[in-house]
Amino acid sequence: MIPAHGTYWANLKNGERLTVEAWDDDGHPMVVGPQGLIRAEKHPTGFTEVENTEVESVAGVLPGGGWHIRQHGGERKIPVFAWVVDRTGWIWPTVMEDGASHAWPKNLHTEAIPPGE
Repeated sequence: MIPAHGTYWANLKNGERLTVEAWDDDGHPMVVGPQGLIRAEKHPTGFTEVENTEVESVAGVLPGGGWHIRQHGGERKIPVFAWVVDRTGWIWPTVMEDGASHAWPKNLHTEAIPPGE
């Protein structure tokens, strides 16, 4: 059995999500069921799919440190108030725009601007 480190969900037919706790020797997801650790497809509620949750598996948050970002080719500099690090080591900025904070989308081509520039 291989530990899953909490970065995957097993989605069930009733809409519930269970954390994949491990993978069996054949690669099937294992979840905690009514009788303990079982293969996801044997859960009484019914299993639909495995979903990768690495974006939601935050490993740490670092202060923005005076950095800014801007979309490539854009003019506007947006202050970064925090850097989020996920379990894979991917780091992305969290910004404040229009009075609300949000993580900057990973798929946007972004330029990071060091403090003082």
